[in-house]
Amino acid sequence: MTTLFNRLSKISVAVEFKEDTVTFTCFKNRFTGVSLLSSSSFPLRDDEEIITVIKSYISSYSGGIRNVYISIPEKWTIIKFVEIPVPKEKGKDALSQMMRFEIERHVPYQIENILYDFQIVEKKESAYTFVFAAIHQDKIDFVKSFLGKISLVPDMLTPSAFAVLNFVEFSESRVGGWKNFLGIGRKSRIWGHKKDICISLFIEENYVQSALLKNGLCTQFKSFSLDLDKPQDTLVDDISSELADVRAGTPMEKINKLTLSGDSTVSLPELSSALSSKLGVKTQIIAPLKSIAEDKDTNIQRFASNIGAFYSGLGIGSMKINFLAHRRTFAETKPGSLITRIFFLLIIILAVGIFAGNLINSKRALSKIDERLKKNDPQVETIRKLSSELTTVAKQGSFLRSIKENQFALDVLSELSVIIPSDAWLTNFNYKETYDKENKTTKRELLISGFANSSSALIPILEDSPFLEKVAFAGPITKKNEKEGFKIKATVVKPIKPVEKPKTEVKKTLRNNLKITEGQK
Repeated sequence: MTTLFNRLSKISVAVEFKEDTVTFTCFKNRFTGVSLLSSSSFPLRDDEEIITVIKSYISSYSGGIRNVYISIPEKWTIIKFVEIPVPKEKGKDALSQMMRFEIERHVPYQIENILYDFQIVEKKESAYTFVFAAIHQDKIDFVKSFLGKISLVPDMLTPSAFAVLNFVEFSESRVGGWKNFLGIGRKSRIWGHKKDICISLFIEENYVQSALLKNGLCTQFKSFSLDLDKPQDTLVDDISSELADVRAGTPMEKINKLTLSGDSTVSLPELSSALSSKLGVKTQIIAPLKSIAEDKDTNIQRFASNIGAFYSGLGIGSMKINFLAHRRTFAETKPGSLITRIFFLLIIILAVGIFAGNLINSKRALSKIDERLKKNDPQVETIRKLSSELTTVAKQGSFLRSIKENQFALDVLSELSVIIPSDAWLTNFNYKETYDKENKTTKRELLISGFANSSSALIPILEDSPFLEKVAFAGPITKKNEKEGFKIKATVVKPIKPVEKPKTEVKKTLRNNLKITEGQK
């Protein structure tokens, strides 16, 4: 799991070296596929100012750089296609020795002073066609020294020509992610199917990279300059002339398709139509997948070499040239491992089987539960009725308690109507109940106000009532005409024994002696 997390979480950088500039492009290989995070170009100068600026750019990715993939200018390399007979001795060592001999014949340097790599691009019964690329050690030392000053170590160096081919090959596909980790889905059909022959043209400004591809592998390559200011007919003639060298020995009628791509001021649709008419071959414009870039306004074609180098580093793409030490493969193509595919398929089948098994078991369990519920339906219905009846009883009890509590306030009022003297009357009756949650007790308070001949005479009368305790004045006594205004407070309690009074006496006292002008419970 740690390896998978590292592969899918770290930032990788692809660096394209040109004659006078260097471009850094940062990528993240997410679970869903490769994403281009950002890109920036700098002058290719080995001075402190440029190095500091590049360091600042790289250090903005605090998670750290996992891999560094380098694209080398074609002018720094020697690229050749050679055909050698099938060696009599079997094994990789025999092929390697023959290729070393061939490279020594074609390279104007001592073999010890170069780095090289090669790849089989076509197999015949009696001969193999190889492509090899070589670069002088001085150029490699310069690249390593330049990157070392910004604390980067290259993991792969490939010619820009082959990086661009890998970019074009997967321009219309989302690659990387879980598919790359499992080694599947690495074959593109942009250049047709097996045994198809295709020509690829990648136009960048006034520079064209052309390649002849058989079975998706480059068997001939040529780059040339192109004056895009010329009339279209002249451009088509110039391109046709250059392609004659690329397809040497391959008649046009055997060419299945010609693809065009790149970042150019020339109109690719118009050029595609004109070349199709001129050469009599089917043409196709390759439009790169924009979803690879987080910024949708990014011109993907400008970073073809960087993206292709990153693909090459991930093992994506048909061209496998790498100047650094690596494990060479002599297979014509490198599809995902058959064992990996089978293993992945078994995982999917196992996951589907587990899911289906759990689903079936869940359905069975639910079916048994339904059967038991149906058997218990009569008991459940009885419980429902009892629950409904209990709810009704609870509501009725609550209603009766409410009536009872209100009745007590009326009992206090009735008591006052009996004991208050006839020469006194009430103007305000305020009865309040508060519940103490901590002690779980109810506190009842009474506040009355009114007028009497003698307010002080009311205190002992009220204290004699079984309903009242702690009777006291709640404010000063005031004079109004011949009456004294009073405000009395008391604590209300429930009598131990109910107090019974004749109803006629209560009605008479209420009518004659008690005058309440404002009341509030």
